Amino acid sequence: MSKKKLFSLVLFISLFFSCADKIQQKKIEAKKGVIDLRDFDFEKEIINLDGAWEFYPDEFLEIKKLEIAKEKFELGQEFDLLLNEVLSIDLSIETENKKKEFIEVPGVWTKVYKKRFGYGTYRLVIKLPKIIPKSLIFKIPELGTAYDFYLNGLKIVSNGKVGKRREDSVPELRPTLSPIIYATNEMEIIIHLSNFHNRDGGLWYSIQFGKESLIRDLKESKMYNTLFIYGSLFTMVIYHLVIFLIRYKDKSALVFSFFCLCIFFQLLVNDEKLLNQKFRDGTYLLFSRIEYLSYYLALPCFSHFLQLVFPKDFNIKFRKTIWIISGLFCLFVLFTPSEIYTFSTPIYHIYTLICLCYLLYIFLKAMIQKRNSASIIFIGTVIFFIGIVNDMLYSLTIIQTSFLFPQALLAFLFSHSILISRNFSFALNEIEELSFNLKKINLELEEKVISRTKEYKEQKEIAEEANLIKDKFVSIVSHDLRTPLQGVFNLLEILGNRKIPKTDEESKSFLKMCKENIELSLKMIKELLDIGKLKSGNLKVEKVEIELKELLDSIKIELMPLFIQKNISLISNIQTSVKIYADKNFLRQVLNNLIVNAIKFSEKFTEIKIYHKTEQNDFYLYIKDHGIGMSEEKLSSLFSSENFKNSIGTRGELGSGMGLFICKYLLQIQGGSLILESEVGVGTNCEIKLPLK
Repeated sequence: MSKKKLFSLVLFISLFFSCADKIQQKKIEAKKGVIDLRDFDFEKEIINLDGAWEFYPDEFLEIKKLEIAKEKFELGQEFDLLLNEVLSIDLSIETENKKKEFIEVPGVWTKVYKKRFGYGTYRLVIKLPKIIPKSLIFKIPELGTAYDFYLNGLKIVSNGKVGKRREDSVPELRPTLSPIIYATNEMEIIIHLSNFHNRDGGLWYSIQFGKESLIRDLKESKMYNTLFIYGSLFTMVIYHLVIFLIRYKDKSALVFSFFCLCIFFQLLVNDEKLLNQKFRDGTYLLFSRIEYLSYYLALPCFSHFLQLVFPKDFNIKFRKTIWIISGLFCLFVLFTPSEIYTFSTPIYHIYTLICLCYLLYIFLKAMIQKRNSASIIFIGTVIFFIGIVNDMLYSLTIIQTSFLFPQALLAFLFSHSILISRNFSFALNEIEELSFNLKKINLELEEKVISRTKEYKEQKEIAEEANLIKDKFVSIVSHDLRTPLQGVFNLLEILGNRKIPKTDEESKSFLKMCKENIELSLKMIKELLDIGKLKSGNLKVEKVEIELKELLDSIKIELMPLFIQKNISLISNIQTSVKIYADKNFLRQVLNNLIVNAIKFSEKFTEIKIYHKTEQNDFYLYIKDHGIGMSEEKLSSLFSSENFKNSIGTRGELGSGMGLFICKYLLQIQGGSLILESEVGVGTNCEIKLPLK
């Protein structure tokens, strides 16, 4: 691929994902605590409740509405009636005698409050049209650092626990959607907010208001992009880790894998905060430290990677200095409370910008020196630099855009992956050339070694088999693993392009295909690592007494979705009393693999039979299907590591071709065996043989 094409690819990815989560928004701002939305079109747009809100420092305005309503209703009446009565009551919170300020939202409260730690009340009145839109909700971002959100006197959302002292306050940072509200022509928002755990308090980011469908569409669109980036990051972590394991002398792949891991954790606790959504109570300090540590460690990992890639241009002393300074920041995060270490962020932002300027200088120097792939990596880094600067200014509430780090990161990671992949390909070419020369020498010496001992011959065969497995490792990682991931990228590209018409059914189908491709990639990586363990002899057998029926039942439950998809029945004559002596984990892996294969190559509405017998000191277990079967030629090559091939099931299911090889080996190390009998168009019968003791 030419440099011009690579540039176009990186630029397209950046522009696509920077625009994928945008939705048209009309600029209407609050003035002196009132925002007028009577002329706003809620059917087409959502609104950011930005502007001048009322702010009452060191005061929690009293909420009286619920108490008034409760006096008019007896206990046990319908809740909807109670809500209607609450909404009909005139809101009359006394504010004349309160100390009132006006504060810009979004932003931090220090400009008005003059304090970083404390509490206060934000208030905003919303005016709606006479014909009130239905299904309205709020999208509330993380606010600093605990709040109660009241609408017309009703608490609809809360995060953490607000308090007037640090001891009474519990912080929590979690974006959330409100339930569908009971809207009136004039509504009042009251937010009780306290902060004793972060360098800045206040409504940091914009609160969005609009129809539930539009806000959920925006959230889902952003989630799809985020999940794609998570998947890409995780795949890159595994991919470059495997590259390092294959070619461990080149440590750049390992360092880049650690860098991707730092960014992966940074995204999990930032923006949409998926970890905070999943785990809530008592996790603020943990996730806050993960956020800061992952950010502080990303810079030294990246600089280390560049020093390994451009050793002639990058000063190694500068790399060590970055590690030392970043390490000190990490220790500061680990051993101080959040209200102290959060002050380190602005300092680290400045430090990061200085380091990034130096790194850009390194790229320019490498380009002038015409280093390999320097121009490709420079383009991705410039986009990444712009994204980082934007997010720094946005996190400090200096500008009001949005987080662009994930989109910039994607362009950055692709450019660096191209670099590592190219270096890896060049190394493979050298290995292949050396391997060819080695084979040529072996052929010339073949006549001289015929007379050598049988032991030497066996050792030579083992070495050749290991070499073939290594070649297959490289082939699968560089080709087969790339294929499903490219499919995922193409499908998500279609999903994110609004210009391509698609039905809900098609969208669901595309997402399902993405999930299946990613699962296949993870399975292939696991099987590759399993084969590595087999050949290194690192597997230890721990035999125990196993109740076979219980084991089969658990496998059946696990594979139930596969049975249901093809309407396949599993018939077993295994009784509770049947027990065998084997390694439970290895046997489970063998049975799981063989049953999945039986499902894969069976037609719809057929059945799979499992039965057993005992002869002398051996136990036999049979798994029989009525599938497409195999020819004798294919049977003879199934268990050879030279013939790993992808195979396709009756519904297009994919496999790596390594499963049966692993199954046979796991049985052999337990003193057993695996024999397959098959006939084309009739089916396959698998015989598992294990010693009784």
